[in-house]
Amino acid sequence: MKTKLFVALLLIAAIVAIAGCSKSNNNPGQGDKYSELFRNKTWCGEFKYASKPVTEPFNMTFKEDGTLIWREYSGTYNGKYTVDKNAGTISFGFNAAASQVSAKIAVEGELTDFTFSQSAWKIIHSEINKTETEQVIEGTTWKGIDYYQNGYTGIAQFNFLINGQVHIPAGSGLLLETTSYYARESGTLRFDRDKTSGSTRIAGKFFFVFMADSSLKGYGLSQLWVSGGQPEHFHDGFSVLKQ
Repeated sequence: MKTKLFVALLLIAAIVAIAGCSKSNNNPGQGDKYSELFRNKTWCGEFKYASKPVTEPFNMTFKEDGTLIWREYSGTYNGKYTVDKNAGTISFGFNAAASQVSAKIAVEGELTDFTFSQSAWKIIHSEINKTETEQVIEGTTWKGIDYYQNGYTGIAQFNFLINGQVHIPAGSGLLLETTSYYARESGTLRFDRDKTSGSTRIAGKFFFVFMADSSLKGYGLSQLWVSGGQPEHFHDGFSVLKQ
């Protein structure tokens, strides 16, 4: 009788164990602390092209299906990513042959120890953006630093008007005063400027990202013409805070 009872208990235990394994296999992502940092989350950071003198901001949104969207000054790009929850790493890229990146994941929401499959550009840092990337900026002023391509710094100021325009005052480090419309997309801003005053003309494009520390970081490439001569090219990096 005891033998039959013992066998019955073993069978019950085996059934419970099998059911538990089956339930776990049906939810492979359950309890995966690393993958949860990326699913439908937007990360931000800074990177640098080897051919440019200043850093640039970026952000990227990781979709639940393993795809990602990368946004930077030059455009918006699609890619794929995979998370190795055992190693605590992430790998992502924009095609199978190039631009592949791997990094370690910190549970606080940062990437470290980057490795790259190419030398054309490098990520400097990246972290999950827990701030409100779609915050209201109409009617606000942002001030901070303009990082010139020659290593010097100046004052940067951007006034976001209530009509969807951005006003750059004279003396803010960007030479001529300008006002132009800006476009917003998924935690980023883009705008152009083109202004002529006397014999001087300046034109350029700008890209900004709402960062995890509540700042706006940006990059701009401008051309300056004086008295009809050949244009000079200027790279500017920006870090500004709402006043």
